[in-house]
Amino acid sequence: MNFSSSTQKSLKNGTGFFTILLLIVQLACSAPSIGRIMGGQPASPGEFPYQVSIQAYDRASRDFIPICGGVILNPTTVLSAAHCTLVDPDGLYRVVAGEHDLSSDNEGTEQFRTVEHVVIHNGFDDFAYYNDIALYFLSPNSPLVFTDSVGPVALPPSSYEGRGSAIVAGWGVTSDAMLQPIVGDTHSGGGSNTLNKLTIPFYLDEKCGDIYGEDFVSSMMLCAGNLDGGQDACAGDSGGGLVSFYSGEKIVAGLVSWGPGSGCGQQGYLGVYTKVAKYVEWINYVMKVLGHEH
Repeated sequence: MNFSSSTQKSLKNGTGFFTILLLIVQLACSAPSIGRIMGGQPASPGEFPYQVSIQAYDRASRDFIPICGGVILNPTTVLSAAHCTLVDPDGLYRVVAGEHDLSSDNEGTEQFRTVEHVVIHNGFDDFAYYNDIALYFLSPNSPLVFTDSVGPVALPPSSYEGRGSAIVAGWGVTSDAMLQPIVGDTHSGGGSNTLNKLTIPFYLDEKCGDIYGEDFVSSMMLCAGNLDGGQDACAGDSGGGLVSFYSGEKIVAGLVSWGPGSGCGQQGYLGVYTKVAKYVEWINYVMKVLGHEH
């Protein structure tokens, strides 16, 4: 089983704040457009203990910029989208667990951890977003400490297809009007400082195929959303988990991946999510090989 990886060791020359900002906006507005919460409602602090903010280091401002979401699998492993690393492929990343308000670093529940190693699926296609999945590993010497505000979500069975409804959370933009750079804003993509949530139904593969044609590949993607429009994940939500219940347990069914290039929450369109069930064997294999099983 193949997998590719990139190890983060030190800060390197290259991307500054403006470039990171530009890349985030380009990714948000491209076709397909990357993961993106619109039409949802505010989450309560601690409501989603598995949710993390993935942040990229900006050498110009000497600060971390929120770029994506992710979900905790165990104390040293976070699952997210592979395309999140396109912001700065050789950069330094961190995850913030127990986060609610990005504008505050002293809520008392946050845990800040540097990402030591990123493993991107070997089949990731940065144009079509095939195999849009990656594992972000933390140092075994500095694992996350599980609390009421920080904890894992389970993987689905490999046969899980996604039925009924699911919930997605994130700090992404909440309207198309926010899909633009706001220099100096706490959230570089102009997103929400506080965590939002949205409950949406799954749709059958046939419907997604009708909408997206050959761009939608049912073996590796799921569709969810509101065909009437106005409800969607949006820029900055990428990599966050689409979480549902299976046998009474919360499972991560999908990862926010892409949508129509025309914007978020467009009538007649649905959000596309990486189908996590397809990658359970790969996830477990990589965690075992790298010694991150728990």
